[in-house]
Amino acid sequence: MKKVISFVCVSVLGFVLVGCGDKNTIIYDLKAGKATASGFDSQAPNVNGLSYMKIINEISKNCNIDTVTLAINLNTDGKYTTGVCKNGITYKLINAK
Repeated sequence: MKKVISFVCVSVLGFVLVGCGDKNTIIYDLKAGKATASGFDSQAPNVNGLSYMKIINEISKNCNIDTVTLAINLNTDGKYTTGVCKNGITYKLINAK
């Protein structure tokens, strides 16, 4: 019985951990000035040459957050992660400090 319970627990935990990965995420490193796309099932958007202002405008347009609030959050925490936005993408801004 213990083996069955252990197997079920490990299986469920494995499923949960696999499902917790970043899906449809664009990560923008503010120090490096570089964006990466990860977890896209279909073709990822082209993030080459994506500048700070372009990513801020994308977030403002698609995620229902204004640029002032976004800037305040970045200055406070040094990072910001949106929820899933209208375009199905989650944006992570990192290394703002």
